[in-house]
Amino acid sequence: MPKLLRIALTLALFASATACKKERGSKKSKSKRAIATASTPTPTPAPTPPPFVPTGAAFFLSNPDGPNTVEAFSRNTATGLLTYLGSFPTGGNGSKAIQGSQAHAVVVKGNFLYAVNSGSDSFSTFRIGSDGRPTWLATTPSNGVRPVSIAVHGNLLFVLNQGIDNGNDLDDPDDKDASIRGFSINYDGTPFPIGNATFSFLYSDSPSDVFFLGDGFRLAVLKSGSDSVEAFSVSPTGELSNNQTITVGKFPGNQPVGGAAKSNLPGIGFAAVIANKAGNGASVVSFSANTSLTIIQPEVDADEDIDPCWAVTSIKGDRLWSSNFMPKSLTLYLVDGNGTLTPSSSYTPLNDTGPGSLDLDVSADGRFLYRLRAFSTIEGEPNPTPIVEVFEIESSTSSTSSTPKGGVNLIQWLSPNTTISWTDASPTGMAVTSP
Repeated sequence: MPKLLRIALTLALFASATACKKERGSKKSKSKRAIATASTPTPTPAPTPPPFVPTGAAFFLSNPDGPNTVEAFSRNTATGLLTYLGSFPTGGNGSKAIQGSQAHAVVVKGNFLYAVNSGSDSFSTFRIGSDGRPTWLATTPSNGVRPVSIAVHGNLLFVLNQGIDNGNDLDDPDDKDASIRGFSINYDGTPFPIGNATFSFLYSDSPSDVFFLGDGFRLAVLKSGSDSVEAFSVSPTGELSNNQTITVGKFPGNQPVGGAAKSNLPGIGFAAVIANKAGNGASVVSFSANTSLTIIQPEVDADEDIDPCWAVTSIKGDRLWSSNFMPKSLTLYLVDGNGTLTPSSSYTPLNDTGPGSLDLDVSADGRFLYRLRAFSTIEGEPNPTPIVEVFEIESSTSSTSSTPKGGVNLIQWLSPNTTISWTDASPTGMAVTSP
């Protein structure tokens, strides 16, 4: 065989053997990878985390003759129960002279809390943290004398200044008129005044509460000194117009103190009315400001009502509770779509020697009612430490319920653990966050 032919044949056989080895090696490698993949264990799924329960909060004011504080509680939104967080300075002063007679002294709007400082003619803004703790943002002049109540809707805020009666002649120049002053709320929650959103009252009107009605286009002011309610139209920029006044009590001297309203009852409001004496119509009045200001229903004859000062409606607007100071009771009214009230039942604590009952609020989910109690019900005794009550709202007011006590069941009763001297304070206001 020629030499060149033998060399060519040898090279061809070597190339064929090399290619075969590569193919066998490739198949062997693929087989190994397939076996390795098949033997990899399946990962264990992560455990399902427990359901997230957001933390809510509840607040009231200490309101002493001196540095004012917000008393704060965290709130379990699943159970409704509270845990005391502490006292948080407002940057202003309270006033014992108020004696807890105002409503909406603290209000919550989203993540912000607003609180009056009656002793320093100002109100304070707080941001509410995820744990319920309020962080002070600003203290703002109320542009009046002795602020007692705040109303908030959208980006509008109104402060009610009660004024001061120095007890002399009607024309005494030292008397300070009452007023409402409008503010616009900034994106960061802080307010700034609206120049023309203002209205003045006589100091003798002694207004105690301001709140928005229904859709936010009407504002109501309760005037305990003149036994009346005054209503205003409110423009989107806060201007007030079309003010009208009407007497709310069937008997002279009956005083409206705390009010309530609900968005699904546009233009309709309610006023808790203190009787001028026992048996003279202490109750709750409903009124409408849709066109002209009218009384829907005058004081309802409810035996359980003795001195109702504060009121709150259910989330659906079909129920209303009044809080009665002396008997520490709650009176439940049923509310129809026209704002007519029907007394239903009442809750009265048994053998309860604690403080009288004051302001109240309902959680945004409609499941829980919170009430502040303060002041001794026995004249001359020092003020006890305040109490905050938590009630679970019954889903039905049927008399077949095992505890048909005003449509609520008491589930918690607690006092703040603080060093504040409550003898020199005038606790007021109750507000809860959403959630």
